[in-house]
Amino acid sequence: MAESHLPTTSNKLEILVWLLLTLILENSCHTQLTMDAGVEFCNFGSTKEFVETFGNVVEHTQKVADELLARRPFSSSDTFLNALDTVIESLSESEKVGILEGHPDLAGRLADANLLTPESTREQKEAGLDLLSAEQKARLKSHNDQYRKKFGFTFIICARENKAGAILKGLDQRLSNPRDEEIHIGIEEVKKIAKLRTIDILGKCSTKSKL
Repeated sequence: MAESHLPTTSNKLEILVWLLLTLILENSCHTQLTMDAGVEFCNFGSTKEFVETFGNVVEHTQKVADELLARRPFSSSDTFLNALDTVIESLSESEKVGILEGHPDLAGRLADANLLTPESTREQKEAGLDLLSAEQKARLKSHNDQYRKKFGFTFIICARENKAGAILKGLDQRLSNPRDEEIHIGIEEVKKIAKLRTIDILGKCSTKSKL
């Protein structure tokens, strides 16, 4: 009787995993190349263009864009993102607190009045904060108010990496932290937000570089 050469279930699974990993790697390489092209475009843009483009990667903090401008040219998207992290980390404590104070409340008054920046509007929608029930919204407002009263600045979490339930849970847990720990956590979340905003911008700039 002829031996069957059909792949076994185990082999099929291995092939599927290999295909998925290949697709992920190809997508990652494509994303990296796209961002690197965006960096090349930004390296040669005017001062005004650069500052306007990156002026809100950290909410209402143009100084970050000014500091990045002074570090041009960047050799790759990785060096750009590393510089972004370094610039934010090197800010004084008062500047960091100022950033935390300047962020809008999640699903707060500015969101209700459609006065958020385009970046914040997108991020809050991606987290599903525009779909909160009246009870969830009241709970979030109450906890935001408690947080601001205790720490003197806004509760910040990277909305694009969390959904509404996780945000509410995180707010509950972080209310018990000391102030210095919340400054540190808040700035780490600011870095995540800034990184994602920058990746988006570099992707758009890569399109311009091909024109």
